[in-house]
Amino acid sequence: MKRFSSIQRAVRFCARAALVCLVAAPLSAHEFWIDVSHGVADPGAEVTAALRVGQDLKGASHPYLSARFTDFVLVHEDNVWPVAGREGDRPGATIRPTEPGLYIIAQRSVPFLLTYDEPGLFAKFLDYEGLSPFLEDHRARGLPETGFAERYLRHAKALFQVGPVEGARTDRLLGGLELELVAETNPFAAGLTELPARLYDNGAPAADRQVALFHRAGEQVGRTIHQTDAAGRVILPLRGPGEYLLSSVSLSPRDEEPVAWQSEWASLFFRLGPDEQNGAKQ
Repeated sequence: MKRFSSIQRAVRFCARAALVCLVAAPLSAHEFWIDVSHGVADPGAEVTAALRVGQDLKGASHPYLSARFTDFVLVHEDNVWPVAGREGDRPGATIRPTEPGLYIIAQRSVPFLLTYDEPGLFAKFLDYEGLSPFLEDHRARGLPETGFAERYLRHAKALFQVGPVEGARTDRLLGGLELELVAETNPFAAGLTELPARLYDNGAPAADRQVALFHRAGEQVGRTIHQTDAAGRVILPLRGPGEYLLSSVSLSPRDEEPVAWQSEWASLFFRLGPDEQNGAKQ
């Protein structure tokens, strides 16, 4: 399968470096995910993808803005296509796939900046994302509690199935996403009660990392915490119909004043159950 073009990625990254956004309002614990309208769709049916930012699977839909991402692709078997859209479109993508099989839609964002101006906010973020040991590193580096910045990048994927599940085709490592969650079994296969997944950091299995699993059924949203094993794998429970979001965050130090840290955010979204429970139209 073709990977994201590293040359194209580098060119687009450099060209958009000046477009890095300073984010003041949202908390850094906000998730970004691609909310696809269907779990399983008929060939030729319209499938929409809303680009959402929020918490607990509740978030505003953001428009298609090419300045906010370096890659936005649709993957089916060995084919990779850019997701085209008009500036300002909401939802962010509308597609009509005709070939049966598992589809992946993925987006890699440009870097954004978050400045920590509220005491204790960085510690809360670290605790929520299973990154608490970095607080001691922060203090050991002599960094202040406020007035420093975190650069963050988002790596979002969503899965949907067109037609019946046949064969062994499933999610796979795309490459081009610095932090990536991969479902090792097709989640739309009948009878599943667990989903084996794997976390990759720059293409290598990421051991002993937190993976959060959100499940929304109706208005009820649950969040459970899981840990990857030595091979980067984690077994996640599937609790019936609804929306599922896997999320993991990595953190690394930076010495680029005011940037003290860089985080990578991985998400993987899919829906299970009858289409009448699905939405994501805008």
